[in-house]
Amino acid sequence: MFASLGLAEAAGEAAAATALVAGVFIGSFTWFMALSGTTSVFRGRVTPPVMVWINRASGTLIAGFGAYAVWSALG
Repeated sequence: MFASLGLAEAAGEAAAATALVAGVFIGSFTWFMALSGTTSVFRGRVTPPVMVWINRASGTLIAGFGAYAVWSALG
């Protein structure tokens, strides 16, 4: 990804590379904290039957994405 953004060609621009890596780190950290916080808020409200349906929906989505990936690779 960094090479496609031109960082491989601009090897002398350490500040730009550092800013990009710092931005990726801060964005990942923010996403992780938001996801963890949201999960902790709703943890007590999700009952086992609800969790079964969440797992089924997630499995269906993952299988669908996998089938699409195979279909697009073969086609």
